[in-house]
Formats: sequence, structure tokens, C-alpha cells
Amino acid sequence: MKTIKLKNKFMVVVFTLLKEAKLKNQASRGRNKFLKRLEEKNKEFNDELTEIRKDYFQVDEEGNLKTENDRFIFKDEVSDEAKTEMNDRLKALEDEEFEVSFAEHSTKYESLFSALSHLDEELSGDKAVAYDELMDAYEANNTDEENNGTR
Repeated sequence: MKTIKLKNKFMVVVFTLLKEAKLKNQASRGRNKFLKRLEEKNKEFNDELTEIRKDYFQVDEEGNLKTENDRFIFKDEVSDEAKTEMNDRLKALEDEEFEVSFAEHSTKYESLFSALSHLDEELSGDKAVAYDELMDAYEANNTDEENNGTR
């Protein structure tokens, strides 16, 4: 089954790229379905991020992270080693891959990626990085399918 695998750290820039891309018809519908899946994956990512942070930062009576001047407040007992550990855990979470399956919307997703491969926009900065990561993930899946004889 075809899937796209991307690292969590690229989720937001891929979302922004797709949201702003000028697409028509079936490709636009594929984009909307893909964006919906990215929103679900981003919620999962943010939930995991919050759980890690709760190990190091103060929480209120309702279990929400406390802030002061728009910054989280460390628990009193958090050492420098614990801060390093937290940063390592956060980086590991950012580097984790998430997966979007083509099972439900394969025709729409294929139209989306076909349109993206012929995108006639100049891209730079984060959009160029997002495009490269997204297309690499799509092409990697095609290569995997060819190697497994499932294409």
C-alpha cells in the first residue's frame, strides 16, 4: 500500500506549501484530503510534545502548562542534565516519521502528486524545502513499490 512518510519537523512547512499551492480539480481535492490528514497528525504530534513538556515544566490544577511572559516555567527540581534530556526527547520527536496512507483517497492523492510534480511556481526558502521533502517521500514510496513488485 502506498504511503508518504515524513519527519514531524516538516509537517507545518508541508502544510503551508500545500495550502498555498495553486491546484485545480482532482488535485485540489487531493490536497484538501491530505491537509486534513496532516491536521490529524499535527494534533498527535502536539499532544506528544505536551506530554514530554509536562515532565519538565510546571502545570496548573487543570493539567495545562503554566506560562510566564509567553514561556513555560521549569519545575524547581529540573537540573541542567534534565534540560538536556528534554531537548534530546524533543529533537527525537521532531525527527520521528509520520505516515499518510493512500488507502482511502489514492486517486485524489495521485492527482495531487502529479500536479505537484508539474508545479509551475518558483519556490524558495521553507516552501522549497517542504516541496523537496514531500516529493522525495513520494518518490521513495514509488521506488519501494517498484522494488517490491507491487506497482
